[in-house]
Amino acid sequence: MNGGFKHIACNRQGEVAVVQLLDKRLLAEQDVDETAEELFELVNGYEVTRMIVDFSQVRFIAARMLGKLITLHKFLRFKEGNFCLFGIEEAVLEAFRITRLTTTFEIADDEAAALNRLGA
Repeated sequence: MNGGFKHIACNRQGEVAVVQLLDKRLLAEQDVDETAEELFELVNGYEVTRMIVDFSQVRFIAARMLGKLITLHKFLRFKEGNFCLFGIEEAVLEAFRITRLTTTFEIADDEAAALNRLGA
């Protein structure tokens, strides 16, 4: 399932795609756009509707990436799916809190808790 992606690593755990974001800094417009394209390719190309996303490598995140995650969340909901984020460093989590995305997204501490939240 890791179809030559540059910004993510991915494998399946049952019906759930386990995605690791590989960039420490999701700030540059090109990196954000490419990362989002790869996430959407999982949904469209591999027909993923449930995913957990590992943020443990991410140290900085741009508002643009938060917007891409909102779009992904809406798209997955449209396809009757969902995602859960996990492993978010405190400084990055603060960006989610400030934008109140902690009330929109499922956020777990670790992979096992994220899988559990999606019923996997």
